[in-house]
Amino acid sequence: MTIEMNRRDWVAALGSLTLLDAQQQQATFAQWNPAPAEHPADQALHSRIEAQVQRTPDAIAVTCEGQALSYAQLNQRANALARRLVDDGVGPDVLVGLAAERSLDMVVGIFAILKAGGAYVPLDPAYPADRLAYMIEDSGLQRLLAQPQVLASPAVDPSPTPSATASQAAQEAVERVAEQQGGLDTR
Repeated sequence: MTIEMNRRDWVAALGSLTLLDAQQQQATFAQWNPAPAEHPADQALHSRIEAQVQRTPDAIAVTCEGQALSYAQLNQRANALARRLVDDGVGPDVLVGLAAERSLDMVVGIFAILKAGGAYVPLDPAYPADRLAYMIEDSGLQRLLAQPQVLASPAVDPSPTPSATASQAAQEAVERVAEQQGGLDTR
């Protein structure tokens, strides 16, 4: 009985030990939990990224699997793709699905959709084919932006989207952009 009582006392004593004094605890909490950043409510995400491009064009904007893009490179690629999307009819209230594996292409695609004025609809290529088909049909997508390897998979069927029958000239322009960027194709 004495051993059991001593064990409880030790456990209680260990639980009440503090490793940091009150001032150190406050400093640690402040460092780990900074105040939330305030962002202007009237400025869209893509506008804030463009402002960062102006401030630090050579700074790294995004990295993925050993590859990196500076803010200037990200902006350049997104502008090229956004122009193609606008030429293909993307603008306000146009839903654009993005079927891309997690990559630099995905970030460029999101940024381009926003720059073109479209609404980004994420389509994870890892989802089962029936789930993706339901998402595409239910969301009422008007355009589909996809990596060629994702578009070639049976899970992503562009047929429900009106732009799947895009003109040959628009399709050739998209393929040129995809070749230049090694990336996204639009349907």
